[in-house]
Amino acid sequence: MVTTSINMAPATRDSIAGAAQRLGKTQHEIIVELLTRLMRDVHQLLGGFTGVRRQTGKPEGGWYCFCIRFNAEEYEYFTDMRKLCKKSVSLLVAIAVKKYMAELLAKENSELINYIRYKGSAVSFSNSDGIACWQLYWGTPSPGITRQGEKIVRRTGYAC
Repeated sequence: MVTTSINMAPATRDSIAGAAQRLGKTQHEIIVELLTRLMRDVHQLLGGFTGVRRQTGKPEGGWYCFCIRFNAEEYEYFTDMRKLCKKSVSLLVAIAVKKYMAELLAKENSELINYIRYKGSAVSFSNSDGIACWQLYWGTPSPGITRQGEKIVRRTGYAC
């Protein structure tokens, strides 16, 4: 488990706390579900060659620092999202609340919280004519999926 923190505006915090209470789930489960839904639109959120964008300004009532523990798969998944989108996890949570909270609350309680859809993750590396290539896998790559000369250098979850 990895412990980290997420900064939330009071409205974001209240929305997550309210959803958790209404659905009988933990705030951790609500955050994971929202971020997992956000991955559906990752292609629309991709960042450029810039620094990581963070939430700006000071919301009325100040920031709420929410301490959260992610398991290995969750942590890798969300930090990969952070790298690809060039947005802090805190900003991704705020975006996910705005985009998906209504959808989450509209679902039946039994349909919620499927957690990370991918079990395990891996990072591989290959070098072709001096060009370094890093490949991210969300899920366990089957033996034939990696390219010739590609080496898995890090993994979580199930063996690759």
